[in-house]
Amino acid sequence: MEQFKHLNDENKVTVLQMAHDTHRQEMMHHREMQFRAFSWTNSLFLAVAAALVAFGSTWTQYRQIGALVLTIMVIAISVSTLFFLRRNQNALETNARVIIKIDTQLGLFEKGYYGSGESIYPQRWLEWGDKRRASIETWFYMVTTVIVGTMVIVVAWVLG
Repeated sequence: MEQFKHLNDENKVTVLQMAHDTHRQEMMHHREMQFRAFSWTNSLFLAVAAALVAFGSTWTQYRQIGALVLTIMVIAISVSTLFFLRRNQNALETNARVIIKIDTQLGLFEKGYYGSGESIYPQRWLEWGDKRRASIETWFYMVTTVIVGTMVIVVAWVLG
């Protein structure tokens, strides 16, 4: 940190703003990746379910072996997607904690720091990025992926 000791306050604020912007952009990237993984996985599952229903009579020729292979594929894709979603959530949480540190350094949580008598941000935002508080959006993606994947497996076995 010796290299930053010579900076005046204005330059330190500039460095904090740049770091804040970088971490915010990275958070947006991880959110986008989560949405893409969720969308692609569930679109694939719904397409498979639709194909099973549309080609039900042809599907019955393959009976249990087809249902077993499809079950293994759906489970593998679901597990991979769930791990990917969780890994991106962890990255989001890490970036959120860095942003909170920067916002704290900028005095955005201190009452009266900017003259209004109140803090700019509510105190509850200090918990943002806490490991115990996973994103509702991520949980929705994960639960929906499990439900849709289970639906495909059930359709495969019922039609088989």
